Amino acid sequence: MQNSIIKNILNKISQKYPKIDTILLFGSALDPGWTKKSDIDLYFIDNNINDGRIDLGIDSVKVEIQTDNFNELKTYIEDESGKLLNRNVSTMLANSEILKTESKEQIENLITLAKKTLKTPVDYTTEDVKMWIYSVNDYLEKSIKDVERGNIAAFYFDAHFVIQNATELILATNNHYFPQPKNLTHILEIISPEFLKNIEGYELATSLNDKLLSLQKIAKLCNLK
Repeated sequence: MQNSIIKNILNKISQKYPKIDTILLFGSALDPGWTKKSDIDLYFIDNNINDGRIDLGIDSVKVEIQTDNFNELKTYIEDESGKLLNRNVSTMLANSEILKTESKEQIENLITLAKKTLKTPVDYTTEDVKMWIYSVNDYLEKSIKDVERGNIAAFYFDAHFVIQNATELILATNNHYFPQPKNLTHILEIISPEFLKNIEGYELATSLNDKLLSLQKIAKLCNLK
């Protein structure tokens, strides 16, 4: 149930934009633990508007509004089918709450399509796997040289790409798309707990040598190094 602060802000938005066909609520405002330090995320859908964004401040709360029309939204969702990255539109709609709509059947069909899109298998090729493997090896070698040279800034950038590419490889080959970061831990706990353990080890390590050791373990788990 929405708290009184959110309800009051949503009422003000409804009064400010009375002609919008459909308004969806998604994100942290659907969380029971929402506070005024969080924002409110809305989706305005109407055939008289296009892809855009509206930023508001109401009662000291940040309100972020995505805007689009039904046809473009359908295309975006269809385009996200099978993608490893960026199933953002589908995620927003699939996890939204309808606040108001004049097009019930149309928006419900879009939400159903979004949920189906999130369940589509990840589409990748053997060439993608080769590229992930190459990238992990390449950035791991650069990370080793960064440590030898004491180049801390370069190490952190190169280490990031080791983790990024290894994570994409593990997700894709286990048929999981890249979710919002807050949901990634739970997935890795299931498909590769040892990989997650080494990511956490990397973050907790206090020296470059220990961080490098975690990177090497991550690569080894992926059968890359």
